[in-house]
Amino acid sequence: MSADDFGRARLWAHLEERLGVDVAEVLLGEFGGIRSRLDGVESRLVGVESRLDGVESRLNGVERTLGRMDERFDSMRYELKSTLHEELRGIQKEMKSDTRLLFFSILGSNATLASLAFAAARFA
Repeated sequence: MSADDFGRARLWAHLEERLGVDVAEVLLGEFGGIRSRLDGVESRLVGVESRLDGVESRLNGVERTLGRMDERFDSMRYELKSTLHEELRGIQKEMKSDTRLLFFSILGSNATLASLAFAAARFA
């Protein structure tokens, strides 16, 4: 006799002693029905658990994919930053060159204007 059967027999004897045979049969009959329903629920829970394991593995796959995408975005961000720095350095060089050219052009035109003013004053 298993522990479960032994426990059932003790319960049966106790219920017969306290409540009578008819009530014990009704109660244990209901208990048997509940037990069979619980067995069905347990088997469905096992099915749900296996489905949840599948969902968990798929979510782990999605998490790995998102991790790889995050790494790609990081590398693209660093590439973009380095490209922008290179472009800005080129623009800065061009601006220095253009500013120097403009400065010397203005200096030359002012010198020319001053020479013309002195020449006009000398001949006037």
